Amino acid sequence: MKIQKVLIIIFIGFLLSNCSSEDSINDTTIPEKEINIEPIDLSKDFKNNETVIIEGQNFNSFKTIKIKINELNVKIVEKTDTQLTFEIPENATSGNLTLIFDGNIKNIGRINIDEIQPNISTNLFGFDNGVSPKKIIELNEVNGDIISELAVLPTNNIYFDRGHYLNTYL
Repeated sequence: MKIQKVLIIIFIGFLLSNCSSEDSINDTTIPEKEINIEPIDLSKDFKNNETVIIEGQNFNSFKTIKIKINELNVKIVEKTDTQLTFEIPENATSGNLTLIFDGNIKNIGRINIDEIQPNISTNLFGFDNGVSPKKIIELNEVNGDIISELAVLPTNNIYFDRGHYLNTYL
């Protein structure tokens, strides 16, 4: 019985020693694919809705490719093995341009976006002191002509909406 226990222990020891992690195992993993990107000139200011082309190699060898500006997903308009074409979204702001391919992240660099300011028009208002009754008017900012009368002040006293009284010397 003792001999049988000793033989079992030796057998288990033999099995464990042959299964060590130091043994070399044939590596059958596929090496990771790599994207090669040509340098892109990010020194200029891009505009919203402008088309940008990233040139490189192996773009078609990946299942998923995404482009982000900051955290904003950018729609890829066209993809070939050597080019990615995208349009800068309307709401994009300057920041990091990132390429994400099959879960790998590659920072391309900082992209500057010339954010278009809304078209703001200005109105010029005035007080026509030369007439009676006194008037608040809108003026043409180019030639000074009166565009419209906004308010007529029939007295020398003006009342505010909370009942405060202002005695003016008009």
